[in-house]
Amino acid sequence: MAYSTQRLTTVADCDTLLTLVRDERDDMVFELTKLEKLIGDFSESSVEIDAELQAVRAELTAYRTLVDSLPEGSAKKTNIRRIKRLEAREVAISQRSETKGVVALLEKELEMERLKKEIAEIDAFIGAIEARKAQL
Repeated sequence: MAYSTQRLTTVADCDTLLTLVRDERDDMVFELTKLEKLIGDFSESSVEIDAELQAVRAELTAYRTLVDSLPEGSAKKTNIRRIKRLEAREVAISQRSETKGVVALLEKELEMERLKKEIAEIDAFIGAIEARKAQL
């Protein structure tokens, strides 16, 4: 984008603007560093969460099949309780997946890419201000 740098008339104005923008850029770089760390953590945890969720779902399928074939009695009731516990565990894992799983990973990756583009634009802005400062 072409910025209206010609409207800057003093070196002091340039310096003030550069100080503000560089502080903002430093904050963004810090945020980018945090996101990179989170993405690394989420990459590892998402694999574990997905594997755990698949295992619980497979176990649920097996117990549901078993319960369907059992006659009424204590064995059926015991396995129905196991199913209820597994269903609760499945919900808990699904919730954890939303905050630390693949979906969260992709959201953080998108946020990181947006931040990189913002930093690049700020760098271009700083370059334009520095060029105007050099003219003054």
